Amino acid sequence: MEEYEIDLRELFFKLWKGKYFIIGIFILAVLLASLYTFVYLDPVFESRATLRIRPIPGEANGTEVVSLSLSGYVSFFTNQLVMNPLQEKIGQDFGREITARSLESELDGEDNFLFLSFRDNDPEAARDILSAWIETNNKELMKYITSQNRENLAQLEATMRSATRNFEEINDRLIAFQKENNIEQMENRLSWLERNVTSYMDELQQTKVELDVLRTTSPFLEELVAKEEGDVDEAIRSMDRLLQETYFQNLRQLALHLEEVSPVWVFLRQQSIDQRVRLEELENKKSDLEKLTREMHEEIEEIQFQLLEVKTEKIDLQRWHERADANLARIIQEYASLNFFLENLSGCGIAIMEEPYIREGRVAPNHKLNLALAGVLGIFLGTGGLLFYHFLREDEKGNE
Repeated sequence: MEEYEIDLRELFFKLWKGKYFIIGIFILAVLLASLYTFVYLDPVFESRATLRIRPIPGEANGTEVVSLSLSGYVSFFTNQLVMNPLQEKIGQDFGREITARSLESELDGEDNFLFLSFRDNDPEAARDILSAWIETNNKELMKYITSQNRENLAQLEATMRSATRNFEEINDRLIAFQKENNIEQMENRLSWLERNVTSYMDELQQTKVELDVLRTTSPFLEELVAKEEGDVDEAIRSMDRLLQETYFQNLRQLALHLEEVSPVWVFLRQQSIDQRVRLEELENKKSDLEKLTREMHEEIEEIQFQLLEVKTEKIDLQRWHERADANLARIIQEYASLNFFLENLSGCGIAIMEEPYIREGRVAPNHKLNLALAGVLGIFLGTGGLLFYHFLREDEKGNE
């Protein structure tokens, strides 16, 4: 196997001898690059703008609103909602087409700055197109946020109408219930019954005590009186009270003049009859008082039961009324907050910090860079071609 040794000195001399060839290739490459750069390529200008993004919070006075995050604002610039009307506008005004790739954006997340740029061969068109981009974005962004929140506002309005009807129905039920059930009147009646039933119970107790006494003493008196003539007793009992009193009054007077009639017997008979009458009266009174107190107790129990039911139903209605009122107030507040947000919505959280301007000088093509690259390429091509040429000649000599 043959080994090839590289003699750098000899290689240098070969390159030196072919220096005109290398220079020629270098000059040719630079000329071609100049022709391409200065003649064929159109100059490209760049317009720039700086925006400040202030994302709208997701709530306005406690009411949820449809908004966009910081990244949402950035991505909205190239959203179809923006690109479609922008392409239509640019097509009408400038007679050209653009894509989202030709529009560049860079976000400074720390300070929420958004840097926009657009390149075009016409500097004025580049600035106008960038302005149209920003204008279209703000318009469509406003339209998007407004439409989304308008839908929520319409839903809130429908909910508010439903909540209002519900509140009015419960309020009417509560008013009608209070008219039908006078709780104060029922409580007054119950208080009167409780006070009076106590007094009637005391009177009934006294009546029972008096009855017990009469029931104990009456048999003894009747036994004493029974020793006298019974027909007189029957006659006296058949009289009414007024006649009995008149009879006994006359009997007492007779007893004072007639020694044959015993005053004691007259007194005992009078007491026996009085006790019988009183005993009958007390029995009737006891029966009436028992009936009255029983009816009063039944009425008390009935009123207490009705009061419990009425108060329970009233508490439930009042609780429903309070909930309906609070719910209606909450919905009204949310509706007012969202409506106020929409009425005062402007800028969609985007502020133009620096209006679109044309960057000084052209950004493309870079003549110096193109010529430098062409020169380097020419040197490499010339050197490489020369070395390849010598390599082929030496190979031919070796074969001979």
